[in-house]
Amino acid sequence: PSRLQHSVFENALLVRAAIIASLGGILFGYDLGVISGALPQLKQEFNLSDTDQEIGVSVLYVGSIIGACYGGALCDAFGRKRAMLIVDGVFVVGAICLVCAQSWNYILLGRFILGIAVSISGIADVAYLTEISPLRIRGAIVSCNEACISLGFLLSYLLAFVLSQYRPQDGWRFMFGMAGIVASIQFIGMSSMPESPQWLLENDLEREAVESFRCLSFGDDYINSRLAETRQNFDTNFYKGSPLMRIEAESTWLKAHIRKNGMNVVEDIPSLWQMW
Repeated sequence: PSRLQHSVFENALLVRAAIIASLGGILFGYDLGVISGALPQLKQEFNLSDTDQEIGVSVLYVGSIIGACYGGALCDAFGRKRAMLIVDGVFVVGAICLVCAQSWNYILLGRFILGIAVSISGIADVAYLTEISPLRIRGAIVSCNEACISLGFLLSYLLAFVLSQYRPQDGWRFMFGMAGIVASIQFIGMSSMPESPQWLLENDLEREAVESFRCLSFGDDYINSRLAETRQNFDTNFYKGSPLMRIEAESTWLKAHIRKNGMNVVEDIPSLWQMW
């Protein structure tokens, strides 16, 4: 870390990349939380039973299971940047499906698509942030994504409150459409960002990796140390198989443990408040 002679705040591109990648955290939290505000209007619009509402909430998690199964492989195959661009496209497709829905089945389809996108986004965003960050500030930059997840929840609740007052009939379309707008912003921003230098190194694209490091304003000493570290890891078969698949399995277990203990009750705060 002492070899890094620049401050992160002096590196405009690194800051921009961290902000744009962290938009995925906002999408993550927003799409999980928005259903709480939209459900009362959806119930009136489509005359939903309790079972219909339960399915509408849970179908996103069914999609997230599929996304978790293939998200790591997608990031390893196409790169972190391209995986994020693909996922942004999936977010937009899901949002359009929800905004234009004329039946409950289209709502379920849109939620299912968003579940896939949310899960893969949670993998790609964190991997990208981790691999573009200097070691001494890596934890702080990755934590931005976690903070943005909470911000996404907050924004979904605030928007739901406003729209429930001013658009009590069709406000749910605007709630779901906001995710497509945020995903479009991230897609445009990520298009000009460099690929993860670590992923490039793992795929024997050393020249491109060096260019990516330089684009992020890393010095020669740091670049050479990362190159040497990666070669050593390859020699010891550290990268044998898919690294993200192992990380994915560990994070999935942790999230399941958290949910088992009821920590995700925050997602249902609007509905609980309404019932009270």
